Amino acid sequence: DMLSEDTEMAEFVEMLKNSVERLENFSKTALLITELSTNRDIAKSSLRINNLLSKIIELNREESEKRQLKLLPFFQADVELQADEELLTIAFNSIIDNAIKYSEIGSEVIIKNIKVDRTLQIQITNKGKGFSEVALNNLFKPFGLGQPHYDKHLGLSLKAAKVILEAHQGTITANNPDNQHAAVFITLPIDH
Repeated sequence: DMLSEDTEMAEFVEMLKNSVERLENFSKTALLITELSTNRDIAKSSLRINNLLSKIIELNREESEKRQLKLLPFFQADVELQADEELLTIAFNSIIDNAIKYSEIGSEVIIKNIKVDRTLQIQITNKGKGFSEVALNNLFKPFGLGQPHYDKHLGLSLKAAKVILEAHQGTITANNPDNQHAAVFITLPIDH
């Protein structure tokens, strides 16, 4: 009947719309990775890191609440960096989004920072299964988790974060400090 055909058509249109969004996000991320990999000149301005991290925590508040997670900032250093705010927002948002996605329901994601000499060290930790051996070896490669991506995640977000942080002369690593947590460590230089 007409009603079921309209429902099927609406579902089909919604599915097409989602596919177009995924393809657009994929294209933008792939282009960003390519641009930063070939040309590391980025527009930098003064940026207070705690303001940026607080903004990203707020951007992820709704998703964390859906999973009954607490986002816990422990900021020991409020330093000013010379950085591209838009790019660092993409990088930190990707990392925190992944921490939320792979956390146990009802647990917490901890975001810490500390100043060590002339660097800012940021650690993002979640409680979950931790990274598998395969994931740890491939985390920052394109499509790196070695699993199909059936959701909105493209498998490029952590690669993009790595390229962005490297464009800022930073580093990113990951490990399992114990068998109940996954941790991502970021180091950024503090310019004076």
